Amino acid sequence: MVSLVLTEKASDKVRSLIAEQENTNLLLRVYLTAADQGFRYGMSFDENADPAQDIQLEQNGVKIVVDKESADHLEGTEIDYVESIEGGGFTINNPNVKVSNGAGCSCGGGGCGCGCGS
Repeated sequence: MVSLVLTEKASDKVRSLIAEQENTNLLLRVYLTAADQGFRYGMSFDENADPAQDIQLEQNGVKIVVDKESADHLEGTEIDYVESIEGGGFTINNPNVKVSNGAGCSCGGGGCGCGCGS
């Protein structure tokens, strides 16, 4: 199991994005990919999870899936949604892993290559 926190604001936004897609089968996939100087976060919607390769959890009404390779690196990670004068976006705070862009993940600005949009 992975200890991953999806805040209430992030959950609200994800549920809203899923509603826009009109597909209640969507899961939020959270993952890491190799980058030049470490890891890069990613989030996307997925309809499928493979029990042999994925861990599933649910928080605040959002079904989340994490591949087993990423799970250890995502331990203790918090995903939030922040709105500012410049717009909104997801932020990922992981106390255990430095990200290659040095500033966390701002999915609304495309910083993590998220397919979830904002």
